[in-house]
Amino acid sequence: MRRVPLLLLLLPAWLGCVAEGPLTSPAFERPRHLEQEPAPPGERYYCLIFSAQSVPKLPRFSHTWATVVRVSQGEDGGPPALDAQTISWMPAVIDIHPYDFFVEPGVNLDLCSTMREMQARGERVSLWGPFEMRPSVYRNFLSRKRFVESGRLAYQAIDVVGEAAWGGDGSNCIHAVTDADPAFGRGPTLAFGDDAGSVIAAQLAGNGALVCPEQTHDWLIAALGLGGCPIVRRTARLPAER
Repeated sequence: MRRVPLLLLLLPAWLGCVAEGPLTSPAFERPRHLEQEPAPPGERYYCLIFSAQSVPKLPRFSHTWATVVRVSQGEDGGPPALDAQTISWMPAVIDIHPYDFFVEPGVNLDLCSTMREMQARGERVSLWGPFEMRPSVYRNFLSRKRFVESGRLAYQAIDVVGEAAWGGDGSNCIHAVTDADPAFGRGPTLAFGDDAGSVIAAQLAGNGALVCPEQTHDWLIAALGLGGCPIVRRTARLPAER
């Protein structure tokens, strides 16, 4: 049986109460690297930030994930073509043990599989977006997804302590997403569920990753097959206009 260091056992059980720091990026600042390599003609990119949690919220029954969508112009006036890619990082056994401080094999689920799993677990699903996103952030997300699925990353629910922190080879669902691009920010250290989704969406809006972050593109919800799903729509916190 693996032994857990005593200090780790003292980690507070009220992880969701960790305060979130203020956004530090100037309002709607456009970092230069986000403006490089424009999208090919006829292509646009969108992102959706999701969270799920039980009510009342418990760490074991919570999850955060993100989906990006490439929308290409349809041929001969036809409907646009959609390519959805998701980072939804979970333990391979689909059973979260928040206070196991050792890494374990992980699995990346697609959007439909994630929604089915959250519904089966009775968790409430929240959504921020869909937002239009900048091309370079989209590309970095795809690069991160390839790494997540490469077999070089393990899963650990609380990855700031234990084996994941010591070896750097483990990640929870939140940091699997936020490590995709600096525009996602560092992500919340210990917050989870809706708190994590809210922080990620706010940092994307504040770091210049989104095109018109105050606008959502709701037609994508039905186009992705989510129209009949019980989803709570959330609004991203926007940095104050200067």
